[in-house]
Amino acid sequence: MIAGIFVGFRSMIAQLNWMSPFAKTAAYKKIDYLVKNIGYPDWITDDEKLTKAYAVSDLAQVNGCTEAEKQ
Repeated sequence: MIAGIFVGFRSMIAQLNWMSPFAKTAAYKKIDYLVKNIGYPDWITDDEKLTKAYAVSDLAQVNGCTEAEKQ
């Protein structure tokens, strides 16, 4: 599935007539270096590690999506 998304990115770039060949090559390289994260990190199920991760985030004190958007 992820490979299909990357093929789609490449196809879309190939069809752009406003990008120079140099810019397209750079865009393809960026696609090649995208990190493919699937699922979630191991620490996400560890309450202590999760609490520490969110303690340094301003979002730890947010009471909803609307407030998060304001920050």
